[in-house]
Amino acid sequence: MDKHRINTTISTKHWEILKKHTEKFDTQQKVLEVALERLENGSKQNTALSPEEDFWIRIRKEYGQNLCVLHKDIVKEFCKFGGFERMNKMANEMNLTETQVLFFCNKPLKECSLKEIMEAIVHTFKIVNIFDIIEYEDHGNFYLLSITHILNSGGSDKTFKLPFEKLFEKYGAKTESEESESNLFMKIYKNPKG
Repeated sequence: MDKHRINTTISTKHWEILKKHTEKFDTQQKVLEVALERLENGSKQNTALSPEEDFWIRIRKEYGQNLCVLHKDIVKEFCKFGGFERMNKMANEMNLTETQVLFFCNKPLKECSLKEIMEAIVHTFKIVNIFDIIEYEDHGNFYLLSITHILNSGGSDKTFKLPFEKLFEKYGAKTESEESESNLFMKIYKNPKG
């Protein structure tokens, strides 16, 4: 094996770390080789963050002081006993769906593609975890947004479509919705005329 000589200076802090590990690995050379191999292997293992992980980190930095994590069963009970309408009204007034999409895409709404908006909705609502299932499919001339939830127990005219309709209307996309007690199916047309 070819050997190469290195000559350098290091800080007192790093000198102490090197001395400590030299006791374990016997030589400074071995400590440096092990450290470099771990650095190399670690960089191969550190893949890019998933969209959800990136969103979690960014939203925590930006909005952390305003966020509260609640167990889903508490939210269900809140919705079941009359809190849904007030919560939904506040979310609409605050434009939370649009805020999530803009934060996820990191650009103005009009600069987003419809596909980027669909991805943002699915990724951010998976993180928010208010719905049991949220996904979309590309059907050629429209996207189909499918949402399943069990928050409507207690039976009232609760609806989740309004914030989505508001977002797509602002974007300029036509929508058609079909909603039941625990499902929302929304067609979002790629051509503004539908």
